[in-house]
Amino acid sequence: MKQFGRALLIFVVAVLLAGVGITSWTVTAQDATFPTLTPPPSPTNNGGSAQWEIGEQTFTSDYPYGFNFTLKASSSAGRIKNATVQWKLSPVTLQRVGGTFNEQSEQWEFRWESTSAPVPAWVGLQYWFVLEDEQGNTYQTQTWQAEYADDTKSWGRAESEDIIVFWEHPIPDSFGQLALDAMKEQREFYRAAWGSLLSYKPRAIFYATKQSYYEWDLNSGTVGRNDVGQTVSSWGGTVQYNYNGNLVEGAYGTILHEIAHLYQSDKRQPTGIRWWYEGQATFFEMNKGVMYDYLARVKQIVRSKGLGSIRDNWGVATGVRGDYDFGYAFIRYLVETYGIEVHLRITELLRGNRTLFDAISEAVGKPLEEIEYDYRVWLGLPDPTVPTALPTLGFTFPPTPTFKP
Repeated sequence: MKQFGRALLIFVVAVLLAGVGITSWTVTAQDATFPTLTPPPSPTNNGGSAQWEIGEQTFTSDYPYGFNFTLKASSSAGRIKNATVQWKLSPVTLQRVGGTFNEQSEQWEFRWESTSAPVPAWVGLQYWFVLEDEQGNTYQTQTWQAEYADDTKSWGRAESEDIIVFWEHPIPDSFGQLALDAMKEQREFYRAAWGSLLSYKPRAIFYATKQSYYEWDLNSGTVGRNDVGQTVSSWGGTVQYNYNGNLVEGAYGTILHEIAHLYQSDKRQPTGIRWWYEGQATFFEMNKGVMYDYLARVKQIVRSKGLGSIRDNWGVATGVRGDYDFGYAFIRYLVETYGIEVHLRITELLRGNRTLFDAISEAVGKPLEEIEYDYRVWLGLPDPTVPTALPTLGFTFPPTPTFKP
């Protein structure tokens, strides 16, 4: 997650983090239009031997409780016996709900309840219908686009080729332009670091208060909750609430950090090492509105406490911000020393099922121990000798929610 702690991907695991040292808040981890989804292919022999007539269809948001679809359709071969609506929130998800035929209105009706898989307001979806008549002919309709609109409050909206941003008033409308500017400024850096831009257009949704942020997740309620945001690749975006009022940090820190988590999923860069995936996302923040100098903090800590091996998660207890700062510092060293190409190469190797440590060594062209030694020199440690590492721990899934200490 981002500068005050963010998490990632599609795993939603509630983890309460306690801050030690620097007090901080934590948040849970484009070459396109709308959410840039690829329409599903039509089934072979779409429609079978029947002639199909597709009439009026509707989508209605009932935020925060769910949404509804309706469809009027007929088949020349007889009664339609089954109807299903399918939709995607991003390229990595597919959801569906069966319909019920309303004899009075002569239309199929579909209802999705948000308690089944809660999502925040303003996620975008691409949907279509699959129909089967009593003779076994099947037909798949064209696709339509919609948004899970929240009409209970006042919202602002801004869109560019890079991102779609929503903010609940009274967050000022200037925030939208800040977010668009941040993504535009970072666009080519993302492209160089990952090899290509995201395969879809992400969304950033900012609620004004904790209360309005909590309302979309009807399963969790508010008792004992401390999270301030989530980033979830299955609906292609990040949702936060304006917990500190720093809108510059929100645009140039939070959003850029969280979008990097979406890149990690989109580019299939698997690793369960927290300091890498959080430090990597922190690396994509821009130095505007941040609370402190991450690298300076790392240097101060290692001078007073020393530094362990990379295989031992650096061997330093540094509080909730440790993984973000230490990961950031190491990735900054790699890129400053070997160029942004090294980041891309590591990403490609991870996608090819290398372990993180093997990928770093192969991308740089040196044994890992030699890279560690050079990094310690770069940090200014008086003794750059690498200590003996403890055994490597097994894989753990990254958390998604984010929390304040």
